[in-house]
Amino acid sequence: MYSLAIVSFLSILDALFRALPPGMATHFLTLAALSRELDPQLRSSTIQEIFTQNKNELIISVGRSETGSVASTDPSVARSPAGGESAAGLWLHISVDPKLNYFFAAMPGNRAKRNSVNLFDLIIGSTIESIAVRPFDRTLTIALRKNRFIVIQLYGSAASNIFLTDETTKILDAFKSRKTLIGTTLMLGEDRFDPSILDDRQRFRDAVKKKASKTALAALKAVAPVLGPILAREPLHRSGISEQTLVADLRDTDLDRLYAETRGIFAAPLTGGARIYSPGDEQKILSVTPLRHLPEAGIEKFPSVNEAIRRFVMKTSRSRTFGDERAGLEGAIRSDLERSRRSLQMVETQLAAAGRGEEFERLGKLILANINRIGKGTRRINLSDPAAGEETVSLDPALTPARNAEEYFQKARKARLALTASGTRAGSLRRKVALLESMLLELDRRRTPEQLSDFRKEYTKTLKNVESTEKNPQEERLPFRIFEIAGGFQVLVGKSSANNDLLTSKYAKPNDLWFHARGASGSHTVLKAARGREVPREAIRAAASIAAYYSKMRNASNVPVAYCERKYVRKPKGAPPGTVSLEREQIIFVQPRLP
Repeated sequence: MYSLAIVSFLSILDALFRALPPGMATHFLTLAALSRELDPQLRSSTIQEIFTQNKNELIISVGRSETGSVASTDPSVARSPAGGESAAGLWLHISVDPKLNYFFAAMPGNRAKRNSVNLFDLIIGSTIESIAVRPFDRTLTIALRKNRFIVIQLYGSAASNIFLTDETTKILDAFKSRKTLIGTTLMLGEDRFDPSILDDRQRFRDAVKKKASKTALAALKAVAPVLGPILAREPLHRSGISEQTLVADLRDTDLDRLYAETRGIFAAPLTGGARIYSPGDEQKILSVTPLRHLPEAGIEKFPSVNEAIRRFVMKTSRSRTFGDERAGLEGAIRSDLERSRRSLQMVETQLAAAGRGEEFERLGKLILANINRIGKGTRRINLSDPAAGEETVSLDPALTPARNAEEYFQKARKARLALTASGTRAGSLRRKVALLESMLLELDRRRTPEQLSDFRKEYTKTLKNVESTEKNPQEERLPFRIFEIAGGFQVLVGKSSANNDLLTSKYAKPNDLWFHARGASGSHTVLKAARGREVPREAIRAAASIAAYYSKMRNASNVPVAYCERKYVRKPKGAPPGTVSLEREQIIFVQPRLP
């Protein structure tokens, strides 16, 4: 080994003092046992290629060009499927993904034909002399002939990286941030653990006693930080000391037992092998030291540390995939649930307004019955209704009494139409909200990939719609003005000439209705027509009124609006943005207004 000196001192130091990543696949004791196991297999082997084909993972292919394949006692890497020695040697898999660092050897696989990049060309053909772990650190060093070193930092954070250095610790190449790092000096923080404390009982006692106000667990983690949160519990358990006992309450005999058991933790890995613990629903734990404080946990034993790490990575990757899939499903369902709740609230508001249909009809008839008493320009008048008594009726002073009556009749028609359509939609939305709420409760009970698969099968149709909406929630992100009119129809309105083109050419479907104020500049307006559903006259009038409102004729009282199906709208070649021509157009006269 050689001493390493630093490049990003602060980030490296932060990584060194960060809590160990869960699972302990890159714990110092694990890496120490792994390097001892792989060292005799890798010595004198040749680096054949180095490449990456997955984000944050590097693969080093090693073999022996003259004397045959790399020998291995690990059943997972020693033999080919046919039973003979693998002529291709080994692949060393190294991940510096912050969420899952690992290093293990395996039989060669099939290199991807795409998205596979060669790296570290300087050392292709180089011979490996040794592999070792930096004392009490999560850094592996592969020493090569001609004073070249592959330094692998597995800190479980963004600081994890792989470097190629020379004997002066100058960085010759790097896996991440290579352009920035090449030519700089690689350094590591100062050692944060003095192992000599384990050779002196009194020093150990004194160091723990200085943490008198802390719990036994917190004190041991501070005195021997290299243990990490999981291993620090083990010597306490073996010593019969509660983790929450204050150091001030410990006797010297307690500290002596703790000292002996802590020394035993560091000695145990020398016996070889590893175990994977599965403590209930918690994350799996890999350890080269028996963990007696997990007596109820399921245990898998492996004679090879390398095989244990390989299996642990496979299990953890599957678990992460399951967790990501489950979280994605939950997020999609929650998003759809919130959208549905908002839509239901809006429809219920429309229903409340739609309930006034009979009132509007009665007011229209009341105006006609008293038409000779109402002069043009009247804003408000008290009229006598035989059934309801005297009532104050609001009027539009710009309209004649007859037109005011027609306005009330039109409101009545829209209200009745909205009452029927919105009532149907409200019922559908209530059922959907109830279903999505029950799905969330059911999803919370699914704890395994098999249960999640069953969940997908049970709710196939609903999930297809939910995930499709989540991937393309147009109603949330459409770059247009959006309105909902009587009958539950959606109307989209362009915001500019270019936006008009986008709406008409990309978002409007052939059977949607397209509107534009005739003879005046204005916004393209599209009424989204559901397949197989007839668009009522009131919905057409409402969409036309919106088109008139977003035109130069907004302040007119009666505006002609052209409309047709989108499939009859053409854009002349070379025409300016927003310019189109129509076929089979119809004309409707409306008052500019918003719903």
